[in-house]
Amino acid sequence: MPQRAVRLERSRAWTDATAYWHMSAFHDFVHRLCLRVLHGRDSWHRRQFRPSVHVVESSERLWFEEAGQVVEAYPLATLQDRFAGRCNLLLSGPSVRRIEDPVRLAACDWIGVNGSPALFDGDIPGMRVYHVNDTGFLRGNLEKFLQFAACAEFTVIDYRTMYELMRLAGDRMPATKLVVYDAWNLPLRNPLGKIQQLARPPSHRNVYWSPDLRLGLAPGGTVAYTAAQLAWHGGYRSLYIFGLDLTNSGRFYHEDRPQPQMLDKAFSNVIVPAFELLSRQTQGELRIFNCNPQSRLPASIIEQMEPELALSETTTSLESG
Repeated sequence: MPQRAVRLERSRAWTDATAYWHMSAFHDFVHRLCLRVLHGRDSWHRRQFRPSVHVVESSERLWFEEAGQVVEAYPLATLQDRFAGRCNLLLSGPSVRRIEDPVRLAACDWIGVNGSPALFDGDIPGMRVYHVNDTGFLRGNLEKFLQFAACAEFTVIDYRTMYELMRLAGDRMPATKLVVYDAWNLPLRNPLGKIQQLARPPSHRNVYWSPDLRLGLAPGGTVAYTAAQLAWHGGYRSLYIFGLDLTNSGRFYHEDRPQPQMLDKAFSNVIVPAFELLSRQTQGELRIFNCNPQSRLPASIIEQMEPELALSETTTSLESG
């Protein structure tokens, strides 16, 4: 191609990109203005959902479209009663570094969250579910997110994270079934507090428990709480939680852009009530073990177990015990 034609083609591409940016910025401005003028403060959070993304929903599928890109996903209710037996939940507390031969975690179904699959220095064993409820993790660790999600059958994220994934990853979507849900602290369409008002879900000290996956997931100060709701609704009968340290001593893995931890601030007012509610709502249906005896969470709330003992037991003996 002649040099002049190349320059002309680049100029057109730059002009198209600039025009699209200006149009998107204008739509974003109108969107924010409408939220300010026509809606109350309880809808201002919706400014984080850019209007250029169009969401089409059915009972079994979701489609996200922006600038010609279409991404297919599944509603969270897809996972209702889909699983059975035992599940290991791997968190990011530094205590997991003491686990000998972490591959044993994958002897049954396991859920990884945020950066926790980095515990496997080599090949990551297949996850049943990879769950991220922190958009900041995605922004600061996109390559890790894409790597970990590609190792999971299902990747569970909220709408805000889905919007960011489309913006940051473009056509580099991981080979996983994306499952998208409404986060109660950042709902896509509803004003803040509307889900709680309509559903009247179980609550304890201003912390809620989602009674139905169609409503999304209720926050509880830590990704362990939303993951536990997933495990219970998904149909597991026992849940073994590794790395539930609940301290501000950092995460066991290296972060390119370290995310702030607010555990001290949220521990007494949010996290403790959340796990008390978790214990109450799952009693008799889901056996939960905190596999870190040095955890900040009292054993009176969630039973504790040595991690090596938890990993040495078989699913059969656990389920019949």
